[in-house]
Amino acid sequence: MASSPTAANFELLVSRNLIRERVRTALKLFVGRGCRYTAKELWQATGVTDTSLDKAMLAVDSPDYRALKLEELASVAKFLGAPFASRVMECAGLGAFDLMDEQPPLPRVLSADAAKPAETPREKVERLQQELFKAVEELTK
Repeated sequence: MASSPTAANFELLVSRNLIRERVRTALKLFVGRGCRYTAKELWQATGVTDTSLDKAMLAVDSPDYRALKLEELASVAKFLGAPFASRVMECAGLGAFDLMDEQPPLPRVLSADAAKPAETPREKVERLQQELFKAVEELTK
């Protein structure tokens, strides 16, 4: 058999059990006894059945545990918003924020001049310090 990049046994950056555990713990913060929503209320708001939600909140190693389908997870995240989505995505080093109505997602880096390289954090700090010193000088004149 010819070797291919997909035949290699590379380890994923985020394991299946880790992401499932993050989804489970995030759900438990928002759904259930003492939380803001019951599974039934979340079902009515998202279309994800209460049975699916209950099974996704079981211990990951339980024989009754069932992971949410991708579209179910997205529906729950859309309803619960950025606090829920951030908790799930935190294991990938990512976070979420709520977009304003009809706001397009912002690109990672905004630059007025695409040919100009992006400013490094150190350069930005130095530039802001200089601007601050100039502003202080203006005020003290």
